[in-house]
Amino acid sequence: MRKRFKQKNNKGFSLVELIISFALLGVVAIGVFMVMSAGSNMFTSVDRQINVQYKSQTAMSQFQQYFMGCSKGITVYDYEGNGIIYFDNGEDVCAFRYDPGGKAIYFGSAGTSSAKADLTADKITDPFCSGVEGFSLTVLNQGSGALAQSIRVDLTVADNSGKTYNSNQIFSFRNRPVYVSAPADEESTLLDTYVDTITGALEAGD
Repeated sequence: MRKRFKQKNNKGFSLVELIISFALLGVVAIGVFMVMSAGSNMFTSVDRQINVQYKSQTAMSQFQQYFMGCSKGITVYDYEGNGIIYFDNGEDVCAFRYDPGGKAIYFGSAGTSSAKADLTADKITDPFCSGVEGFSLTVLNQGSGALAQSIRVDLTVADNSGKTYNSNQIFSFRNRPVYVSAPADEESTLLDTYVDTITGALEAGD
C-alpha cells in the first residue's frame, strides 16, 4: 500500500503581502525617526539655552566682582549709541563700553593719571562679553547726597540661532562711591569730570 505524503506549500509570500509588510515597516521606521529627531532637537535647544544662560551668569559674576570693588566713584553715559560706564577699583579707572551694533561689551582700564587719554570710547577695546542683545546699568541712590548704594544690571545674551536669555541683578557696593552724573554735551567732558572727581576724593583721603 502506497503511503500518501502531504505536499508542502513552498509558494512563500504573495506580492500583496510583501507590499503590506514593507508599508508597515516604513510607518514604524518613520515613527522611530520622528521620535529620535524630536529628541535630538530638544537636546540641541536645551544645550543652546544652557550655553547662553552660562554666558550670562559668567558675565554677571564678573560684574559683581568689579562693582563690589568700586570705591571712589561711578558714572554711566550713553555716547553716540555706546553705553559707557566709568568706575574705579581703588587704584585704576575702569570702564565698560557697550557696542549695540557689534553686540558686544568691551572693557578697559588705566591709571588715574592717564585715564583721560587712555579711556576714551575708541580705546575701550578688550573683549568682555559677546552676543549681547541688550545691556543697561542703573545706579541706585537710596540715601542722602550723591553717594550710590547699589547698581542694577540688565543683560540680554543671544547665540547665533537666536536663542536668548534675559537676566538682571542688583549689586550693592561694598563702599559708597560718589555718583557722577553725565553732562549733556560729550563723552570727553564726562571722562574729565569723572577723573577729576575721583582724583579729588583720593587727594582728600576719602
